[in-house]
Amino acid sequence: MISRRFYLYLLACLMAFVPAGIALPEDTPKAPAEGEQKEEEKDIQLMLEESYKVGEKIEVKIKNNSRLSYLYNQKYPGCEFTYSDNTGREFFIPNAIHCDKVVTVEIRPNETKKLFEWKLDECTSDIFFGCNKTQSLPEGTYTMSGTFFANTEEEEFVEVSETFRIIK
Repeated sequence: MISRRFYLYLLACLMAFVPAGIALPEDTPKAPAEGEQKEEEKDIQLMLEESYKVGEKIEVKIKNNSRLSYLYNQKYPGCEFTYSDNTGREFFIPNAIHCDKVVTVEIRPNETKKLFEWKLDECTSDIFFGCNKTQSLPEGTYTMSGTFFANTEEEEFVEVSETFRIIK
């Protein structure tokens, strides 16, 4: 029998393809000035740098700052997120084209997990077996957003979003 938690997780994966909370230029979060206090940490935090170089290969990591365990798709973790530029245009990355295989694992309290590596590119052509053409993202501001469900009987979840810049 399929659990209610699985259906909620599947719903979150499907909702990841609907625009939600896309940061536009005027909404782009700014790093706190020296001496200012950081914004309150979310239960799940995307571990991204403020900026990267065009075409740089990065590691996308998450950190669990809460006392609860959260779930994510270990098989295709790139599918946990939506990707957009500062105009609101959404795009797919090569790691998040086919999201049909779900292997749910948990990230425990105070754990940091590497989800995937990404060459800061987008998929421009998709065939049945995956992305067959990519192009590097140009200079600009980009946002990754996603939803993670707590590994509890309640329907607890946290939405995460992180903005970064790509520079030459």
